Amino acid sequence: MIAKILSLLAKYIWIKKLGILNGLALIISIYAHEYGHYFKAKELNYKPQTPRFVPFLGAYVKHEPLNSKKHLFEIAFAGPLFGGIVGIVSFYLSLIFNSDFLHQIALFSLIMNLSNLAPISILDGGRIAQSLSYTILQNILNVVIIIIGFVFKKYFFVILGAIGILLFFIIKHNDEYELKEMKKETKIKNRNIYLLWIAVLLIHTLLILKKT
Repeated sequence: MIAKILSLLAKYIWIKKLGILNGLALIISIYAHEYGHYFKAKELNYKPQTPRFVPFLGAYVKHEPLNSKKHLFEIAFAGPLFGGIVGIVSFYLSLIFNSDFLHQIALFSLIMNLSNLAPISILDGGRIAQSLSYTILQNILNVVIIIIGFVFKKYFFVILGAIGILLFFIIKHNDEYELKEMKKETKIKNRNIYLLWIAVLLIHTLLILKKT
C-alpha cells in the first residue's frame, strides 16, 4: 500500500514540476527501463514485482535473490537495453512525425539509459560491472565522482559516490558475491555487448542533443 502511494506521489511530482507532456514522457521512459528488468526477471523465474516509483529517486523492480552472475548481468542489462530501444525508436519516429512528445521520450530515455550504464554501484552499470568482476573499476569511479562533486561544489555527486561505495561494501558481504561465476567466453561476450550498447546509446544521445 505504501509503495503504491509513493509511486503515485512520484508521478504527481514529476508531472507537476515538468508539465503534463514532459512529465508523461519521463514516466513512460522510466516504465520502459524498469519493465526491461521486470520481463527479464520474469523470464528467468525470479518472480518480480511490478515497478515501483520513489519520489525524487526513480523506480525499482524487486525480485527473488539471484543464483548466478550470468543472470545478474542479464537482468541488470535488460533495463538499459529495453529503455534504450524505446529511446532510439522514439527518436526516429519524432523525426518522421515531427512530434515534440516523442522527442522528449527519446531524450529522457537515451540520457537516462546511457547514464545508467556507468559502472557505478548505485546504477545498473554497477551491477553489470559486478557480474563481470570489474569491482575495482566501480570503486575508482565512485571516488572520481566524489572528487568531482567537491571540486565543482555539486554535492549530489558526493552523495552519489558515497552511496556507491557504501553499497559496494554491503553487497560484498551478502550472497550476491557467492553467485555462480560466468564462463570466460560468456563474460567476454557480455562485456562486448555492454560496450557496444554504450556506443550505440552515446551516438544517439549526441544526435538528439544536436536536435534539442
